[in-house]
Amino acid sequence: VVENLEAQQLRRPFAIAGFGGWIDAGFAATGAVRYLVEHLAARRIADIDPEPFYAFTDTRPRVSHPSPGRREPLWPRAEWYVVRMPDDVPRDLVLFTAPEPNLRWRAFSDLVLNVFERLGTETLVSFGAVLAPVHHRAQPPLRGYATTDALRTLLRRRQISSGRYEGPTGITTVLLAAARDRGMAAFSLSTSSPSYLTDMPNPRASAALLRVAGEIVERE
Repeated sequence: VVENLEAQQLRRPFAIAGFGGWIDAGFAATGAVRYLVEHLAARRIADIDPEPFYAFTDTRPRVSHPSPGRREPLWPRAEWYVVRMPDDVPRDLVLFTAPEPNLRWRAFSDLVLNVFERLGTETLVSFGAVLAPVHHRAQPPLRGYATTDALRTLLRRRQISSGRYEGPTGITTVLLAAARDRGMAAFSLSTSSPSYLTDMPNPRASAALLRVAGEIVERE
């Protein structure tokens, strides 16, 4: 923890989470969160020690050269930020970004939700994206899942559903299941990014996630 969480006194905070890795095609999820961090004067308030949750042979640290002859590892970073919105906006923002953990997903999810709860989070959305045979000029398709009837209604009004997919999943599924068990209002939004753009940012996908999340929180 970087700052006292209980002392933040946020107004009806709305939390946005974006995880890197397999569920971040086109960097749509992390790109959306990083955009808000950079453009809304977000302040970092907490982070996670990566040692218990990441296998560094899979989620490798990067190397930096801060000064001539010196090499430093940059470890995977899981961080919370807060944004105090203007007085005419009824909610403040809590932003969380992290690489998808390699280990101990249930413990990781509990830790993340504990911090959100200590900040007084009212609603949480987790972003995601997968590679798919879609065109980069097409409107990014959206899928979603919610833990409450009210949020499910808001998603259905936008013709957003979760479908009936069964198979390998990402950390968002585990996080939302844990949020549901705690009675926390939460939903996920995921999109698709062109499979031929595997290592390029897709700002259209990020913008689609942010636009719909903003519409839903305005009407919640």
